[in-house]
Amino acid sequence: MLKLTRNPFTTASLTVLVMGIVFFTVGISIPLLMLKERDDFMKTAVKADAVITGIYTSGSGDDKTHTVGVRFYDKDGNEIDTTLSHYSSDMYAGMGIEVWYDPDNPRSIMSGSLIFPIILLCIFGTIGMVMLFFGIRNLSRTVGKAALRNRLESEGYYVTANVIEHGVMRNTRINGYYPFMIRCDYSEGGQTYEFTEKFLNDDPAPCITADGKIRVYVDRRDFKNYCIDLKTLPEKQPGAYAQREPYAQQEPYTSYSPPEKDRETKNDTNRLIMGACFLGMVVLSAVSFGVRVLLPMLPFIVFGGGMFFGAVRKIYGRAKSRETGERLIAEGCFIMADVVEIRQSADGSFIVGCRYFDAGGTVYEYRKTSLKNDPAPYITPDNKIRVYVDRNDYKIHHMELS
Repeated sequence: MLKLTRNPFTTASLTVLVMGIVFFTVGISIPLLMLKERDDFMKTAVKADAVITGIYTSGSGDDKTHTVGVRFYDKDGNEIDTTLSHYSSDMYAGMGIEVWYDPDNPRSIMSGSLIFPIILLCIFGTIGMVMLFFGIRNLSRTVGKAALRNRLESEGYYVTANVIEHGVMRNTRINGYYPFMIRCDYSEGGQTYEFTEKFLNDDPAPCITADGKIRVYVDRRDFKNYCIDLKTLPEKQPGAYAQREPYAQQEPYTSYSPPEKDRETKNDTNRLIMGACFLGMVVLSAVSFGVRVLLPMLPFIVFGGGMFFGAVRKIYGRAKSRETGERLIAEGCFIMADVVEIRQSADGSFIVGCRYFDAGGTVYEYRKTSLKNDPAPYITPDNKIRVYVDRNDYKIHHMELS
């Protein structure tokens, strides 16, 4: 199964793609809906010569609105005073224009101008097409790279490269965070090959051996096709995690502001509110203009519904996890698992992973992400950490970090 690498660049590409779909669909659907309504209206409408009686302005600045009053005579000679549904800067009082009116309701009129739906089509359609182009292009590159990574890892041919540099990309900021990068090289047959991975979500440092080397999977026919192994963690000596200095005192982490408390809860709450706003806008539009607007607003329904129910699921899952943790601590059954991973993410939060072998040889792996504080103080000198478990099922667990 193809699995995309989780990094800020992939997240930004997905965001651009989704917003491009929304803008493009709205930019095409709403003008077409307006044109269809216009065509339906024109089938029975009657043409008349009208005069602009006045242009009335209300509000100020960006909130300024204009109401255009017009007067004409219907086919029965009745004088009709009503307003246009649009305004143009070249309009003035006394200007003659052509209008079409509904013979059953003469106050319902349309002018011959198509400027408003054309403007909508040009603005939203163009923005949507540009965002779609960049979103699809960037994601296609990500998918291609993921497919290459899967192929090279399955073939299993790799070289051990020397790490030249690794750390934070200070000149790049994606979604408010600085991603990580790593660069290494390998020499063979008198030729040196350089390998680089950028826009990494997690710090690659834990994957580098003590002598500054890292595994790189390559295509033995062409070393230009490669992927740096950021999954395999070298064996650590006892105390390697517990005795090191905290990340906050080392470069390149000194410029990081610590992640906010309950970052995930705050982000999910924001998604919940934003999704509710999207769905509320759809409901309000349906109430105001009828169910015919639901089709062009389908991207808003999908996007808003996904954000809303996804956030609800995560908030509920986090609450259940907290409840499970309290239960396991109260029961008091715990194991001492071997720490196999500690790293920092681009947003400044920490990740810790550990592994436990039971008496029957079964391996249990536990991982905790989005930690506000460095977990090193909770690791024993022999690289172990306490994990509370359910006596009947070790998969149900709570890692002790307090």
